[in-house]
This record gives sequence, structure tokens and C-alpha cells, in this order.
Amino acid sequence: MPGQRVYYVPPRLVGSIANWSGEDSPDGRSWLLDHAQSLGFNTIWFSPFFETSHRLTIDAEGKPAAHSLYATRHHGVLEPEFSATKMDGPRDKYSAKQLAEIDKKDREHLDHFVAQAEKQGMRVMAMADLVFNHVASDHPLVLQEEDDIKGILDRSKEEDVQPITKTVKDKDGKDEQRVIGLRYVDHSSVGASVEKEYYFKFCHNEKFETLNLGMTTGFDTAQINYESPEAKAFFITGENGQPGYWKQVIDWCMDRGVQDFRCDIAYRLPPDWWQELITYARSRDPDATFMAETLGGSAASEQKMAEIQVTDKNGNKRPGFDLGMISNYWWNFTDDWLPEQELPRLKCMAKYGGAASPDNHDTPETLAGHFQKALKDQEKHDQKVADICARNYAISALIGNAFYMQMGYEYCNEKQSGVFAGVVGPDDWKRLQQRATDGSPLDISARIKAINELKESLHVENCRVDIKEHREVQDGKLIKITCEYIDADTEKKVSDVIIIANKQPENGAVVMTDKDLVALNDSGLKREGSMGEEKPLIRDVLIYHTPVATAPEPASKAAPAKPRVMVPA
Repeated sequence: MPGQRVYYVPPRLVGSIANWSGEDSPDGRSWLLDHAQSLGFNTIWFSPFFETSHRLTIDAEGKPAAHSLYATRHHGVLEPEFSATKMDGPRDKYSAKQLAEIDKKDREHLDHFVAQAEKQGMRVMAMADLVFNHVASDHPLVLQEEDDIKGILDRSKEEDVQPITKTVKDKDGKDEQRVIGLRYVDHSSVGASVEKEYYFKFCHNEKFETLNLGMTTGFDTAQINYESPEAKAFFITGENGQPGYWKQVIDWCMDRGVQDFRCDIAYRLPPDWWQELITYARSRDPDATFMAETLGGSAASEQKMAEIQVTDKNGNKRPGFDLGMISNYWWNFTDDWLPEQELPRLKCMAKYGGAASPDNHDTPETLAGHFQKALKDQEKHDQKVADICARNYAISALIGNAFYMQMGYEYCNEKQSGVFAGVVGPDDWKRLQQRATDGSPLDISARIKAINELKESLHVENCRVDIKEHREVQDGKLIKITCEYIDADTEKKVSDVIIIANKQPENGAVVMTDKDLVALNDSGLKREGSMGEEKPLIRDVLIYHTPVATAPEPASKAAPAKPRVMVPA
């Protein structure tokens, strides 16, 4: 997965798999693959599109919402709105025979898409969004456990039932009691009463009510109970000769041709769980790769994730994860916390450091949406929004080994795709595409492509990035960020990149007059992004980098790795 330029696709923006797989097109090509490839991306990542919970939850604005993409009700089958078959209502309305035909057709579309991606030299990541922290609260496994608990309580006297607890550390390092099961007296045996124990797969409170994400009740997800021995036996180790449930999900993905995974809320799972899962995937494919979602985690959680160590195909010990996710969306490009705290932590827990993004799918609005509101009364505000988005994209692309961009960012999408039903749909994608037809300044596709091509030309796929300098220059009008690309195997520097960014594109272009900055023109570094003036005029960014004439020689003459496709798990 190192070096991936990722086009992140929210499934609701593209709809039914029949719309984009290419299976039904005359030449078999997928317009989605063609579009992403035309922008210079080499990888596609989908949010999950398995069947979702039928229960409501609460969105970021406190309103009831339904069908979160991250509340999986059935693994391995598509949510009806994404199926190639037009379905009238939920899957529960269909017979087993009908569902078998529907699922077969969906797999055919997915298999075609993966095959077409390989044919076009495109890696489609199974950034399968491995959602292993929780499942839908109406998942059959949760409902079965709730039925088991109800049966025990119905057959037992109140004084005969006690919670089994385990002392654990909370997020502040204080001791707390976690309920991991219940102890009860079984009176069913004739002439005898037997004390028994029942351990949970999911989190429950002391009243044995199912907990949502370990915090509350009554919503659309159920948190895995990490402290329970039954949870680890079922989800990880496996029982009765079968691999653990999460290993079976990984198998489903890898059987589809997917070997690369984006791990949702990775910092919540115990390190030994990830150790076993990553090792399992790499036993099937030594090149299987894992990117951890670290956004929302803490220094302590990232330090625990650094405990995960695996052996690579050459017999060397290395961090289990390949990448973590950089929080640069919240960085002002000058504060110390990202280069001096976050990047070093990511370096310890992930071989290639981090993957950055100019936007974040978990926030209420997009970067472009925020500035379109803030600048709506200014002249040429669309152009200024475009300059801000291009600047942030360039910085994101260059400060990490990999980077990802949400579909629609190339048109400065002001509407957040989100994870709930009814927020966006294919019509929103058509509306965004109209900006290219209309020649809108908000179409920054050409700038996205140029930045992607620049990153590819550096040949730093095996490198992590160290930020050596980040400060305001030229009376605070510009920002200078100096990066070194360090080979993750040899620890040798491969390339230098200096980014000169307009601090406030909304105030217009800045002529670079600082003598030290102008001297970079004679430094031997290659200059990208100026408008051709003697003293460069910077609307978004100006980039200086070590010239690289050709790609480095491969380590061996073995056949190149096949392109990858990441789809939801």
C-alpha cells in the first residue's frame, strides 16, 4: 500500500454497483475507474456498503438518522440501495432463493470491477474499511446474544444472577469495572443446581443491556467486548475448527481479489487482536497491507498500536500497520503538534508513517463548504475557495507517504457525503460534474492531476516523510514547509521537498520577494507551480523538489505486483 494516491468513494454518491462496475457497459469499462485514473489516482477506497442497521441513530447535528454505512447488519451482502438488482424494500422481504440470486449478481459486478481495475493497472483498495470495533445493534449475532441473556434471566431468580466484571483502565488511566459476562444458577438439572457462567461477545451494562460503542444504549451499533474471553475466541482465534469471525470477513475480501485494508477506529482494538489478524492476512498474501484510522485516537493509543510487530516476507521485524492517518485537516501548517508529536508517533506504529487528506468525511461540512460560507460576500469567492482547496490538497499530498481525497473534492464539493441515508445521492455527483462543463473556477481537476503527477514523479513510494521546517515567512504572508523523504528500509534520504504556501489565498495572490525564498530558484531544486513570472506569484503553492529523472531500479527482477482493488468489508 505505500505510495498510494487514493480516490475515496462514498458509496451513496455513486449508488447501485450496476451504475459503476462496468459489467453492463459495452466495452466493460468502468467510468469510475476511468475518472479516478484520469486525475492521477492509482487506488480507490470505498466506505462499507454491506447491509446496514435498520435502527435509527443520532447524526452530528443531533437529529435521528438511519442506515449508517458503519453499522453493518450482514457482512458479505450489499445494502439494497447499492445492489445491482433494484430491490423494493429491505432484504427481509425476499426469500432465501431470491437473495441467493441477488447476491450472486452483486458478486459478479464486484468481480468484474476488480478485474477491470487490474486490466487498467489501477489498484482498487479493499480499503475494505474493516469495521471491527462494532456491528449493527440488530446484527444476528447481537440479537442471538440478547435472546440468550433474556432466557437466562427468565429462568433464574434475581439473587442467582450476578455480573462478571474485570478491572480495566479507562482513557484517563483510572481503574473501572467492565462487565464481561454473568454468573447464574441453573436449576434445570433434576435434583441439582449448577452454577454457570456466560461470557459476552458484546458490551453490556450491569443491567445486561447492550451498549452502543460502549457508551450508551438504544442506537444502531453494538460495541465488541474486548475484555471478554468469548469475544476474542469468537472474533479472532476461532472455534470448532473455524477461523475467527473477523478472519472470515478478511477471507471474503481476499477471495474477491482484495489484499489491502483500511481499519476503522483501529485504536480501539487491542494490539494482540490486530497482531493476529494482520499476521493471518499476510499468511495468505505477504504483500497484504493495512492502514489504521488513527484520527480521534490519542498518544497513548498510538503507543499501544506500536506494540504490534510482524515479520515481513524477508524475515525482518517491522510495525504491523503500513500507514496511519494524519490529522492534517486540523493543522494550520505552523503549529508544532503535527510534525513534532503526531508524525513521530505514526513513524513508530506504521512502517511508512502517515496518509494525509485535505478533507475529512467525519466532519459536518467540507473544507470548500466552510469557505464558501465564510467568503460568500467577497468578490471572486469561488476562485478563492478553489485556491484554498488546491493549496490544502498539495500540502496533504506531500507531507505523507500516501494521501487520499474524497470524491467531489476536485469540484470543491460544499456538501459533506456523510455516512447516513438521504444525505447525498448520484444526482449530487451529476451536479458537481456540471461545474467542469460550465468552466467554473471550482473545477480544480487539472490542479489535482498536476499534484498527483508530481508526487508520482518523485518515486518515494517506499519513504516516510519528516517535516524539518514549518514557519511563516515574508511578513506572515507565506508559509514554508520543508520535507525530507526517508527510505523506510535503509533510513537514507531520497528526496527533498520545499512547499511555499499562500497563508491566506482569500486575500489574493502573493508575489514572492523574500530574498531567501527567491534564492531557491538557483538552488538546483526543480520548481513547480509558479505562473512563469520572474518573481513567482503564489495563489496556492509553489513547490521545489529534488529532480528525479527516472524511477529507481526494482529490488529484484521478479514480476511486478498486481494492481489492487479496495472494496468494503
